[in-house]
Parts: sequence; C-alpha cells; structure tokens
Amino acid sequence: FPSHDTEPVKTMLILNFSSKFKFDLPEGMPDYERDETKAIGLQEQKLVHWVSKMYLFLDSHKISKIKRESTFLNLITGLHHTEADVLIHVKDKALTELFPNITKELVGQYNPKWTE
Repeated sequence: FPSHDTEPVKTMLILNFSSKFKFDLPEGMPDYERDETKAIGLQEQKLVHWVSKMYLFLDSHKISKIKRESTFLNLITGLHHTEADVLIHVKDKALTELFPNITKELVGQYNPKWTE
C-alpha cells in the first residue's frame, strides 16, 4: 500500500495505543443519534478526512471544552456508524474491544514508537 493509504490507520493505532496522546473528552459512548440506515459512502463526514484534525480532541490542544465536545459530536453524527464506533473506541483507548486481534503488543512489533 502507498503510505497515504495507510496513514489514517496508522494514526488511529497510535492514538489508541500510545500513552503520549490523551483525548480530552468524556469516556464512554456519547449520547447522540446514530443513523444505521445510511449506506457507507453516503455519510456527511469521512474519518479519513478528519485524521489530520484529531489534535482538536487531545488534551494538548487548547480550545474550550464546549467547542471540543460539540465538534466531536458533530463529527461522529456525520460519520458512518462503523467509523464513529472506531473513533469512539480509539478515544477511550479501547480499540481491542472492537478488534480483539489488534493488540498493543502486535502494533508494537510493527513499530515500537507507536506504543510508547
């Protein structure tokens, strides 16, 4: 795969497994209206386009709590529900709940810096 194809996956793995990054959002499933009827590809937002903006949700980025949380809710509401699930689990550093075979050890074998 070309590197640009895997960049979103790499970023989600790093955000999930690295202790260097902490989301400044409430833990757990947000209270939002999921649309499970929308076909993939027809959603308003795509996670791949938001990967470079994930810093907005980290504790290191200084924006108001209201702005951070409302931006996150708007994003997950516009994503396909499967992408929203991935992002919510990454936020809580719980990606292995969705994908049990993707472990910190496995990701660390690929690139130890991703799990520091």
